[in-house]
Amino acid sequence: MPMISHKYKIAYFPVPKVACTSLKHAMYALENGIEYAPSNHGGRKIQPNFPTQDFATVNLAALDGYWKIAVVRDPVSRVISAYATKIEKWSNRLAKRKPDSTPQDGTPVGTPPTLIEFCTRLPHYRAQFGPIRHHTDSFATFLGPDLGFFDRVYRMEELDILCADITARTGQPFVLPHSNPSKPVDRTMNDEATAALLAYCAPDYQYLCNHYSAPAP
Repeated sequence: MPMISHKYKIAYFPVPKVACTSLKHAMYALENGIEYAPSNHGGRKIQPNFPTQDFATVNLAALDGYWKIAVVRDPVSRVISAYATKIEKWSNRLAKRKPDSTPQDGTPVGTPPTLIEFCTRLPHYRAQFGPIRHHTDSFATFLGPDLGFFDRVYRMEELDILCADITARTGQPFVLPHSNPSKPVDRTMNDEATAALLAYCAPDYQYLCNHYSAPAP
């Protein structure tokens, strides 16, 4: 679902691994006048209470007259960020499987794959673990088939401009907390992994052609 401020008629459409958690916290504070506190929501963090859903599930008619915004990110950087924050949880889940349920595909149980392994076999990891799939689904899954739907699309590098625009629009300070940072990872790659990653991200680069260009192999 989009994070909506009915008070100021702003609808922010989140994309996983694109400052999503930070922006949800900031939008919550804008609408409610207080910071999000899990203790006020049954101990649940903000993501379960305000999940990021597919664009196709959104009631767009209810947002007529709202200022609709989104944030996009370089697709390769987004996939690597998903690897850095989610692959350890995937490996821990594998380690808890019973011996007779261990996948017979050469996956070392409980051992996180290298970035090379992850990129080379990304469809496998997406199929095995929902959070990895969710965090590497296409931008169009969350933002719809046409970015022209939005009143403004910001690049990840323009978050300061986004904050200034919302502050000017609402008269309220709009500040992003640093939430859910990616862990440092070994970014060593080889030609096969690079080619696989660029091939996977190619549709997103085409979708975001007015914002990002695909890097040379």
